[in-house]
Amino acid sequence: MTVAQLTEAMKYYLKGYNDEGVVITSQTIHNTVLSEDDGIGDVNSKVMYFHSITLYLHKAGQEPLNQWPSGWMEMTLETVAEKLLQS
Repeated sequence: MTVAQLTEAMKYYLKGYNDEGVVITSQTIHNTVLSEDDGIGDVNSKVMYFHSITLYLHKAGQEPLNQWPSGWMEMTLETVAEKLLQS
């Protein structure tokens, strides 16, 4: 999988949580769309997106899965994709 492919998947999933009307690009910073305060209990857009992308990587055969970078909510989609795909 390439960074561009993962970034496109991230854009697709992020659009599903975009109730802020943010234009989603590879340079979108996650915290402009996702939140820890928009759900019920521990289920929120940040957690749902995290698990959606993790499952996507697993289903695409990206094993072993890399750990998500610290502070990923303040990073762009492209930056997080690069870090998740680093060997």
